[in-house]
Amino acid sequence: MEKAPTEVKTPINRSLFDRKTVTKSVRLPAKDVDSFVKTFRGFLLNRERRSNVLKCADDENCRLVVLAPGAGVPPEVQAWLGERESTRLEDYEILEGYDDLQYDVILKQLLPPDVIVPHGFETIGDVALLNLRDTQLAHKNLIGQVILDRTPMLRTVVMKAEALSNQFRTPELEVIAGGTSLETVHNEGKCAFALDVGRVYWNSRLQNERDRILKLLPTKAVLADMFCGIGPLAIRAAKKGIRVLANDLNPACYEYLKKNASANKVEDHLIPYCLDAGAFLDLISTTDIPPEYRPFTHVYMNLPGDAIEFLYVFQGLRKKAPEVWATAELPLIMVYGFDAGETSDACAANLNARIKRVLRDYD
Repeated sequence: MEKAPTEVKTPINRSLFDRKTVTKSVRLPAKDVDSFVKTFRGFLLNRERRSNVLKCADDENCRLVVLAPGAGVPPEVQAWLGERESTRLEDYEILEGYDDLQYDVILKQLLPPDVIVPHGFETIGDVALLNLRDTQLAHKNLIGQVILDRTPMLRTVVMKAEALSNQFRTPELEVIAGGTSLETVHNEGKCAFALDVGRVYWNSRLQNERDRILKLLPTKAVLADMFCGIGPLAIRAAKKGIRVLANDLNPACYEYLKKNASANKVEDHLIPYCLDAGAFLDLISTTDIPPEYRPFTHVYMNLPGDAIEFLYVFQGLRKKAPEVWATAELPLIMVYGFDAGETSDACAANLNARIKRVLRDYD
């Protein structure tokens, strides 16, 4: 049986990008370098990963300071040289190639003129996630390979093959460059999160919102995270000392949630669940959980497509579990939703109308 490939690689003729540029350098005593660089910084070579101060091959007490190409020798530098006998100008060759260029510069040269160069991508650990346009799909492997080559932190580049449409919000992905394993570790908020980007949902752009919520949560809070994924908010909250009841219906998320809770040493502040959101809420509203976790004070429902429809589980909460809620303050519910309203006021009105259809007593 033929083994599946462990790497996707597209050959690129790197010699296409080789170029030589001749500029000037100033040969001067090593003791004068700091003063020269400070005075003429704006006239010096400024290239990523290239020093503009070099040792002279024939004199350890001498240095070459490379000037920026294309502008000649500025009059200020010429005047400085004229005042010193121990300095002189020398030609200097700058050899550059594929490894000196940004990925967008390379792709602009390699792609057909009518194909837009992708700008920006989501990074999850050492995996890059691209959304490519139809016109870019024929060049997907080339695009992926260049991005992989010119982004040192990356191991794999994938593209979304279709929009999120399944029960667990996991994307259909295709590896277009690099290693075929989609398991990685992503760092956020001083926590490390192991995940497989093909089996669980993750959105790096939600970090700012998670940061905002964490600032709102008091240390004595008890948080119920109903759609927690692999635990980006739940584990960071537990790291803050908050007790967390964390749930996700996706078994893969549940396994990574437990793994990440252990890796981040928050198992004593977090209880993981793999239940339907309604069943989860029914369970944690009773006395069937440890006393230090009841009653929960805050609820986080970040499943914008469906979260509002789950608000029904809070209806009549005091009657469902009077032994817990008879005298307790009802929890603060943070629920998210999508809406296509043209203004923020229109969106708010539409979302409120949806909530009222689910929660009869909502005002």
